[in-house]
Amino acid sequence: MSPLDRLFFLAVAVSLALPNLIYSGVYFFQTLHLMKWTFALAPIGVMSLLIGTLLAWKGADTAKVRVDLFGWIWFALLMYITLQPLWAPIKSVPTFYREWFFFLSLWGLYVLCLDRFREDWLRPVLWLASLNATINVFFAELQTLGTVDIFGSLNLILPTPGNYIGNTGQQNMFGLWLAMTALGSVFIYLRHGLKETRGLGRFFAATNLLMLPVILWGLWNSTSRSAILSLAVGIFLMAAMIVAGRDRSRLRRLGICVVLMVIVLGASINLNQARSGALISKTMDMVQNANTVGGRDGIWKTSWTMAIEEPLKGFGLGQYKLNYLQAQRAAFERYPDLNWQYTNWAHNEYLQWLCEAGIVGFVLLMGMILWWGWAFMGYVWRHRGTPFPDGVLWGASFMGVMLFNALWTRPFHRIENSIWISLAFAVSNRHIMADMIGKPSFLSNPRGYRALGVIMASISLWGMAFLWQGIEADVLLRQAVSSRTALVQRALMEKATNSLMARDIAERQLAYHYIAYGEAAQDPEALAEGLNRLFSVFRSEPNAEDLRKLLDWSGRLKKQDMLRYLVTFLKPGTYRVEPPQ
Repeated sequence: MSPLDRLFFLAVAVSLALPNLIYSGVYFFQTLHLMKWTFALAPIGVMSLLIGTLLAWKGADTAKVRVDLFGWIWFALLMYITLQPLWAPIKSVPTFYREWFFFLSLWGLYVLCLDRFREDWLRPVLWLASLNATINVFFAELQTLGTVDIFGSLNLILPTPGNYIGNTGQQNMFGLWLAMTALGSVFIYLRHGLKETRGLGRFFAATNLLMLPVILWGLWNSTSRSAILSLAVGIFLMAAMIVAGRDRSRLRRLGICVVLMVIVLGASINLNQARSGALISKTMDMVQNANTVGGRDGIWKTSWTMAIEEPLKGFGLGQYKLNYLQAQRAAFERYPDLNWQYTNWAHNEYLQWLCEAGIVGFVLLMGMILWWGWAFMGYVWRHRGTPFPDGVLWGASFMGVMLFNALWTRPFHRIENSIWISLAFAVSNRHIMADMIGKPSFLSNPRGYRALGVIMASISLWGMAFLWQGIEADVLLRQAVSSRTALVQRALMEKATNSLMARDIAERQLAYHYIAYGEAAQDPEALAEGLNRLFSVFRSEPNAEDLRKLLDWSGRLKKQDMLRYLVTFLKPGTYRVEPPQ
């Protein structure tokens, strides 16, 4: 294995297995996501820079880079969303660029893994992910006990006492991470049983079996119905492939894993009745009130209203949350009984993609997914009777987990989870797509690949600079909120606005700074400056918190014009602007 291959394996292992275990901590303003983004994306950026440079210099064969037809269609989708701001009403440029770099990184990792990632690397990467999940379950248990400070100043656990979320930051994403790693742990046992392994391999196999019950315990106690059902879909697909491949030994091992799942579920019900009772209650509610779809019906109605407002143009990548309140205003006319609410996500990735990308982008994405599904079923049919390769067995099962989960939550919008999609597509497509369409020669132009190398290296440099500026600005904001001097706070926040990645966050904090200073110092000019700044931020990036703040102050100051504008975002009839006395 060459030094570049070793470095590539290390980078992929860090990007995939580490981010869900860490959070930014008290040294950053964005305490949860910033370091997750860094550890997920920086290794990919470094490898894209190195391999892209090698591709531009030496060509595709030396760089071991290949883009298949699936990858080129994915690239076309990237080009579409890159050009979309030319006609779509983009509200927040920083939000667009953050999402754009995330999406581009997924494609970059897919291209790098397609030929370079070795299938025998799956076991150590999946084992590391299972170790991450096991530690996260331990963290979640400490959170429910309210003892997240046991590591002292190291700040290793997200300080959210009473929430069973580990360091993932959100219940459904914690459940999804455990479902993903549980599937990987099951795959390791199917692929590497205890009897067939020796030495270090036996250690990995044995510890994997020890971690699986812990991961399942955490999954049941996460009470995430979407995650549990997603794991069931993945296990079903894995079982179907094993049956089609007539692999009796793996079928027996899978049966043992299913029995283990039932045993751990029973133990959870008996030993942790509070959380198991919550899971049972949520499941019963899902059955008895199926029409609300777990409380998603209002969000989906608003999302559909948003989608039909700009069906062709779309609203642009990352702009869903910035248009939700306006879409809800229109949704009240269509659905008068709709309850007022605010959310950043549609809780259905396909619906949110329709809102952001429009019909063209939606057709491209769904076309890719449906084509992949058709190719997968054709591959299974043609190769039935023989055991399937590891890449197909794990990759296709994993895609079942993610594509089903996307119906209910937001796996595509958490880079630490969505980045696994690139690996799953890569290790499965090298079998599925190659078997279906081969390797078309028209996609192998040497000059085209060298140009692609230049693009990869250039965008990687830009992306790392973008991330570094964002980290610097975030640290400045942290220093600002920790300072007790108003002038120092203001200077640090104004400096942070120079970063494209954090500009929207810095401008919002600067507005709140002026308001807080105006209140404390009883300075009407500072207060007016803060309200005007916040109103400007709200007009481009409306959200519920800013709406409440502006309604409160505009009411107290009797700003009639501002009030009339703001109340249009509320449910009709719930708020009335009285004429001045």
